[in-house]
Amino acid sequence: MQVEDAGAEALEALVEELVDIRHDLGKYVCFEIRFVGLDCGDEALREALESDLRRTRSARGPDGRDLHESAWDLWARLRPSILTDDPDVQKIDSLVAELQAADLGADGPVLRKTAESALEVGVLTRRLLDRGRAALARTRGGAHG
Repeated sequence: MQVEDAGAEALEALVEELVDIRHDLGKYVCFEIRFVGLDCGDEALREALESDLRRTRSARGPDGRDLHESAWDLWARLRPSILTDDPDVQKIDSLVAELQAADLGADGPVLRKTAESALEVGVLTRRLLDRGRAALARTRGGAHG
């Protein structure tokens, strides 16, 4: 199913899930990358990628220790199972698999390609959320067309 195929009730819950995906994955999979930029040195980009990909979501555990969740673990946990046919979800699947396999010890061109993929995940999560909100608005009669 694609986002637009979900019924009104399913869309309510789905949009809430998409908000979490946008926030937890979409913003933080490229958070540091946006600050350092693609033209920074290899070491700065490598550190940004390490943070963004391997420590995408961080929280303090009940015992006070820092807990980190990688982009791929986060996507596996948050990925909407009903959206198997959605092109944005399929593209995120592909990009997250690339990110998981990325060699962060590589040189500049590989690091930049990895960073571009992380930035694209951010764009796709925004588009997915926007599509969900638009579909929900149409079911409520708030948008025509």
